[in-house]
Amino acid sequence: MKKWIITRTRYAPCYWPFQTYFGWDVKDYWGMKNTPCCIHVWEKGNFTAYLEETATLELGHLILNRLMESKDLSLIRANGLESGNQVVTELRNLAEKYVANGPSISKTIAYLEKVAELYPIIQRDNMHFWLHLGFVLEPEIRTKLSDISPDSINRILKDMSVNEEKSYSAKEEDSFFEIVDKAKDEGIESASVKKAIQKFTNQYFWFPYEYAGPNSWDTTAVTARVKNSFSITHHKPPASSEIISIREKCIREFNLSQKVVKLFEIMRTMSLMQDDRKMMNSQICYYTNGVVLKMLANELGISERLILYTDIPLLRFAESNKDKFIAELTKRAEAYAIVQITKNPVVITGKEIERQLGELGIIIEIENTDVKELSGSSGYKGIITGRVRVLATSHVTDFQEGDIIVTGMTTPDFVPLIRKASAIIANEGGITCHAAIVARELKKPCIVGTKIATKILRDGDLVEVDANNGIVRIIEKGKVLN
Repeated sequence: MKKWIITRTRYAPCYWPFQTYFGWDVKDYWGMKNTPCCIHVWEKGNFTAYLEETATLELGHLILNRLMESKDLSLIRANGLESGNQVVTELRNLAEKYVANGPSISKTIAYLEKVAELYPIIQRDNMHFWLHLGFVLEPEIRTKLSDISPDSINRILKDMSVNEEKSYSAKEEDSFFEIVDKAKDEGIESASVKKAIQKFTNQYFWFPYEYAGPNSWDTTAVTARVKNSFSITHHKPPASSEIISIREKCIREFNLSQKVVKLFEIMRTMSLMQDDRKMMNSQICYYTNGVVLKMLANELGISERLILYTDIPLLRFAESNKDKFIAELTKRAEAYAIVQITKNPVVITGKEIERQLGELGIIIEIENTDVKELSGSSGYKGIITGRVRVLATSHVTDFQEGDIIVTGMTTPDFVPLIRKASAIIANEGGITCHAAIVARELKKPCIVGTKIATKILRDGDLVEVDANNGIVRIIEKGKVLN
């Protein structure tokens, strides 16, 4: 029986680009002995990804070895950015032609075939590095630091994990607060502020889309965001020189070996590459799901959300049997899975999901209202009591100061919310994940790797986050946030 690792849990109600994850010969490319297997499961849009454990760990070690041998990690990142941006450009151009020529099923199929061809390039040159590395990098770092006290390890992790280079999400935040400061001085209606908002919108219109939107920035949305941010203090990170100086001091103080220093360099590079992928993925998903499929949905007279579950075979008989097409999409909106244990993915729905996944050794976890305590790994120590806010995405406007973030996994766009939060609880991750790194930087109690926090906790639950011991205790359930 295969063993599986949960790699992602989030809200992503769409089929694209998940079916492309092993659309290239991963095994031969990396020289693997084991065949990688990937299963994606959706329940009402809530998505969980499983990777077969043996192949995943083998691939993680192969990647780590390659990175340890690399003399310049920036070249690996640059290659991922270059190839990814080429994919974005080609799909953007195709989407623009699609809009200009008008929607049709045949043209949609041609576009989606191109996505299936091109998106695996991003997997090859970017995502497979940081995704699979995450399962072996943390144990490797802990092994190298095993003779150091836990408190000192926390200090090392904090000082060595901060990037001196800004992610694109940090750059977006800096650019936005420049507009906020300008609007405070000149007024929101001034010509220069309106021009700045237009420029920002043109550059980042895709930013909040993620996998399936429906949000994207326009001047109205950005203007409202500026107005709502007048009372927010934008805390800029330390200067690059200060971050490097702190790191160098840490290396000297703890006499860190060259191998440990390289492992942290890899961790920082992978953090940036993860953010790079989010930048590319948000744009590709916007053009695929937010432009092409949205236009086709309107043409066919069906829900824009429903059509996001389509694949190419399903589209081929949409015109001849529209009722069956809609019926299948409706099934997928409830629950479906993409099983990829060979190169070609298979889609299953209904009772087949539980049966086939059970045969593969995957038991779908269900909500358990009787659970009173969750456990995970401490990303940053501290004990705090507060109200839960379960987030499928970072793009919310009513997050309150002191709320406790509960999510599948944080990404760089969560940082403004993390600054307001009193603590972080995540399904995924370890000491090298994004949530743990930011928590150490901002000194926020953080527990990661709970696996089921988003299934158990609900908005308004009163909990104690004991990040000293990696435990979340539910004190009171069901109290609605004000």
